[in-house]
Amino acid sequence: MTNFIEMIPYETPERMSEAAFKLANIIGISKALIPRDTDYNRVVASLAGIILYRHLDGSRRREVMEMVHSFSTSHRAFCGQMEGKIANILVQARWEKWSLTNRELEEIVEAHRKFGRLSSVVGANPGAYGVGAATWSIIKHGASTGGIVGFAVSVILVGVGEASYQQGESASAELQSRHKAIPANRNSLIN
Repeated sequence: MTNFIEMIPYETPERMSEAAFKLANIIGISKALIPRDTDYNRVVASLAGIILYRHLDGSRRREVMEMVHSFSTSHRAFCGQMEGKIANILVQARWEKWSLTNRELEEIVEAHRKFGRLSSVVGANPGAYGVGAATWSIIKHGASTGGIVGFAVSVILVGVGEASYQQGESASAELQSRHKAIPANRNSLIN
């Protein structure tokens, strides 16, 4: 059996029960679903395997799925949550930041930093100026189609700017949590 816990980019507590709770928290599975009447080594191995799933070859992916399915009869909700996490990363890896490599996270941070820089070159957020201008136009000239469309587009630009900022911050926070956690002598599969 592969030792997936040694391959993840997170430091885990030595006690397997604590490690299970920490990994469940990282991937977004409720602590309440973690089986208390089972071997925590299996739980930790399954959760670590899910974190690595995108980066594993076919035989190791089967190994992870077998571990996940070993919970299907006695802990269906836990098994279902783990299967859902695997489905999410296969459909769209960026939905689950913990499944991304450090390089992928750095690219996300850089892309959103560039978008933020563009916004500052244009002057704050171009959408913010548009909201003000469109609002003034509506007040001064009445609610015309052009004024309302301009207002709507400006509000969307403000939202895009904020969403970009939040995505960049989220990716940056994930990177920071990994940099603090990985001991120098540990070589993670997704570093």
